[in-house]
Amino acid sequence: MIPCELVTVGAVCACAIAMAVAVVCDLRTRTIPVAACAVLAIAGTVFRACEDGVEGVAAGAVCGIIVVAGCRAANRLFRRDDSKPIGSGDIRCMGALSLASGAYAPLGFAACYGAAACAALVGLASRRISLQDGMPMAPFLALWLACAALCR
Repeated sequence: MIPCELVTVGAVCACAIAMAVAVVCDLRTRTIPVAACAVLAIAGTVFRACEDGVEGVAAGAVCGIIVVAGCRAANRLFRRDDSKPIGSGDIRCMGALSLASGAYAPLGFAACYGAAACAALVGLASRRISLQDGMPMAPFLALWLACAALCR
């Protein structure tokens, strides 16, 4: 039988690798691969189950439903022409990260969007970006994963 600690370490490593792939792809091509989100969701669920049991997984699922529904509502509300404010890959990744975070998902969400807001404000102030520019979110979503791993 494999000790739960070993399973937890393996799950965290799988999540970290998947998140690294998501960050590189998002920075290069502005897309987050479905496979990276799937690995995050599966390994994140295993991690959360080892840490908090069924209650942690259920909390993550509820947070994921709320986050995904909120993002989809924001896309409907703030859609311009053919562009959406929040990309589909970002939404999938946030759902997967919610599973990995469990009850800590709101903390990860706040860290992610707080850092993204700071980066956007600095970019706007330095005139490196404009209000029409988009930002790759995966680097900020990686903060969410770090919060999930640290809040044990």
